[in-house]
Amino acid sequence: MHALEYSHISGAEITQCLENDLQTYEISLDKFSEEEKQWIIKDIKEKMCYIANDYEMQINSEDNFTEEEKSYELPDEQVIHITPKIRYHCSEALFNSAIINKNSSSLPQMIVNSIQRCDKELRQELLSNMVLGGGTSMFQGLISRLQDDICQIYPGGAMRSEFNFVADFQRKYSAWIGGSMLGSLKTFQSLAINKQEYEENPEGKMSLIHKRTF
Repeated sequence: MHALEYSHISGAEITQCLENDLQTYEISLDKFSEEEKQWIIKDIKEKMCYIANDYEMQINSEDNFTEEEKSYELPDEQVIHITPKIRYHCSEALFNSAIINKNSSSLPQMIVNSIQRCDKELRQELLSNMVLGGGTSMFQGLISRLQDDICQIYPGGAMRSEFNFVADFQRKYSAWIGGSMLGSLKTFQSLAINKQEYEENPEGKMSLIHKRTF
């Protein structure tokens, strides 16, 4: 528990940032229902957004783009154009939370903080076995950017060859897969918290969860 780091940046907030960016560039989706609009924005995020390897260089130098503008066909067959800046801006919130008006450490900094709180003899093994999970981990370029940034900020320095990210192709569904595996265990009932227990501890829900599962 002492080594945990928690991010306040969710995939939904990155989606909201993308929606704001589309509006800034006058790409309107108002002709669609709210449900349709959210599906479209999420689809654009998942198919076209990426992590810039060097955000500051790209934001300040229009001539240095290595990624091209992409076309996206809306459900009514209208085609909109998604510029490189739109494609990488929202995802940069993982590295600079100020983009979505949050005050949270960057993802690389949280990784380093967590590892540094662990015993020294475990740190190298942790660096070699960092597991990515969840839909936001699917962004193109994420692993390369994490490697570069961690190298720069790791105390005493670190080389890319010293650490490794485990990125299963099904990691978008890792929480559901893990939950399914846990629920199928014979010991699950001894870990589960029933509704009555949960409601009887309104002020200590997290401590109850930690006591039962850790």
